[in-house]
Amino acid sequence: MWKSRTKWVGKRDRNIRYFHAMASSRMRVNRMDKIKGMDGMKETLEAIKGEVEKHFQKLYGEKEVLELIKLDYNFEKLKSDSASFLERSFKEEKVWGTIQGCNGNKAPRSDNIT
Repeated sequence: MWKSRTKWVGKRDRNIRYFHAMASSRMRVNRMDKIKGMDGMKETLEAIKGEVEKHFQKLYGEKEVLELIKLDYNFEKLKSDSASFLERSFKEEKVWGTIQGCNGNKAPRSDNIT
């Protein structure tokens, strides 16, 4: 019966009461009444908000996974011509032209093949 009613709505049936019943049931399904935290279930709105905040603080508040404390590597210094090549000026039009010329799902590589 419900599937046939769904078809009626799809065929522009003006069954407003049915439409609102479906929308209300969808809202009930999408609603979170409680959430499980580290110290048990949270059921009040404030407790749920606090648990969500703690989750994202933990997720985004942590330090980077790779933290460089001390570099003991002997990096080779760039030659002056390489350094000046990296520091040369550029025009914004050329940058935008390069970006717009890229394939939408690939990043350009230094060999200009991809």
